[in-house]
Amino acid sequence: MTVDAPYERIPLYVRAGSIIPMGPDMEWTDEKPLEEITLMVYPGADSDFTIYEDDGLTYGYERGEYAVTRIHWDDAAGKADIGPREGSYPGMPENRTYKVVVVGK
Repeated sequence: MTVDAPYERIPLYVRAGSIIPMGPDMEWTDEKPLEEITLMVYPGADSDFTIYEDDGLTYGYERGEYAVTRIHWDDAAGKADIGPREGSYPGMPENRTYKVVVVGK
């Protein structure tokens, strides 16, 4: 396949069912709290994704100081199920907002 790829608009091919988490632009891991995560969902297949997070600064993850959130995309229903956050770590945001964006053609 040959496509145009100008610098200002580089093509991106994503597998059907992909879930890509996006956060604010940051220059280092603890610059801003991750209070909102945007989930870019590319429909076309069911899929599962796990968000892993820790403090980003220490080796606390080696002692079990981390959290995971499981996400399931049900393509037929057009619905994302976001499970509860499991685990914890020092400095973990108490609440989190998820914004689900279903990407069209």
